[in-house]
Amino acid sequence: MGKNIDFVIDGHKIHLHPEKTALWKFSGDCYPIHIEIGATARCNQSCSFCALDFMNHKKIDINSQIMLNALEDMARPSRKYQISFAKKEETSIYRDSVKSVMFGGEGEPTLHKDLGLFVQRAKELGLDVSLTTNGVRFTRELQEQCLPYLSWIKFSVDAGTSKMYEQTHGVPKKQFEILMKNIADSVKLKKRYNLEATVGTQFLMLPENSNEQEARELVKRLEQINPGYLSVKPYSDHPLNHKELILKQKQHRVLGYLFKELEKDVDFKIEFRDSTRTRIEEGHNSPECYGLSFISLIDSKGNVLPCNLFYDKEEFIYGNLNRESFSKIWTGEKRQEILQKLKYKGLGECRSGCRCDASNRYLQRLVMPQAHDNFT
Repeated sequence: MGKNIDFVIDGHKIHLHPEKTALWKFSGDCYPIHIEIGATARCNQSCSFCALDFMNHKKIDINSQIMLNALEDMARPSRKYQISFAKKEETSIYRDSVKSVMFGGEGEPTLHKDLGLFVQRAKELGLDVSLTTNGVRFTRELQEQCLPYLSWIKFSVDAGTSKMYEQTHGVPKKQFEILMKNIADSVKLKKRYNLEATVGTQFLMLPENSNEQEARELVKRLEQINPGYLSVKPYSDHPLNHKELILKQKQHRVLGYLFKELEKDVDFKIEFRDSTRTRIEEGHNSPECYGLSFISLIDSKGNVLPCNLFYDKEEFIYGNLNRESFSKIWTGEKRQEILQKLKYKGLGECRSGCRCDASNRYLQRLVMPQAHDNFT
């Protein structure tokens, strides 16, 4: 079902937005392609690998009307830009706007009472919408509210057995079967109504779950469900929460061979993220984070942030949706001041292999072309 789809999970998609990259290159900025939204700081699990458990998951939900207003503002095209391309007399008029939102962030999004409303409204406004979830609370009611409007949903599984799920997610074993049923029901609903939403799953590689038995059990269970894909993702340390859970290179390599073999016998795609592991090992090789113009984050307090490195860091918060609109925050002086501060700061304290890392490598090449770039 999913093997023919080019998900580009293990990389970036900025090159698929030439108008935005042109606007960014010639004007220095653009509206983000994608925004991650933390609708709530609450969580119903206690995962051993959580990168944000230092935040203590306070009981904060974003105000529903503020969120709806923000979605409308994000989707509304900004002022017109006239883009002239080299060696062409004609100009192109481009109206910039946000293209997609993902509900995920610091907490479990399905705990927000109005998640279904947010998803529906975002889609109605023309935004592409996605959801990452632990899936235990993704009930039939939420499935019906959300799936018809989603581009994709990704369930965090991280285990092939209930015993391992209990260990990695810090919950009773029975929740594993609840999750499996919710994934299966989502796939059935997608097929029944021929929905566009891709139903994906994710396995985060950890020292305790990265063995042959767990991998085989997981693929066996998912084969019965037949989701769109399984993303096998390496762990990376959040700079504020060192857990030292990165696999040794040999263990990573062995698991990669195993998943590639297992993929041959199933109908869904298994995306083993080797490139992400390579970027984690290499660390950042860009002088600054160019990707901050193309992605942003909104937390449960309504703060607009560069990325998840800056939760609760007032000096790096662009603005707050309870006081200003998203467009005013994005085009405001404070954000420009913060971007300059981050440029000076560099990437030395950033998370290796972060979401912006792949795009930074591409964007740096646009900023600093090399001698043979004109030979295609």
